[in-house]
Amino acid sequence: MKIKVHLFGKLKELFQEEKSGDSYCIVINAKHQDTIQDVIKKIGISPKEISHAFLNHQYSSLDRKVKDKARLALFGRDMALIYGQYFPKIKD
Repeated sequence: MKIKVHLFGKLKELFQEEKSGDSYCIVINAKHQDTIQDVIKKIGISPKEISHAFLNHQYSSLDRKVKDKARLALFGRDMALIYGQYFPKIKD
């Protein structure tokens, strides 16, 4: 499975040589049972560095499973919002 991952804020600085614009996008291979947290680890980012994750434009828990051709947007701690107060994280 291929997952498109968009990194925002300081997360994109991990890939300084290739970043441009507001985000940095990478495509990674994932397995069928992988969660957002698994994808984050494959990229080499600690889940503790993530403030918000959006899977296919839905505010999501890091335990949510990814599917083929998913779009995952990850925001670092430097971009934390009070978003979570108003919208529940989708888990499934």
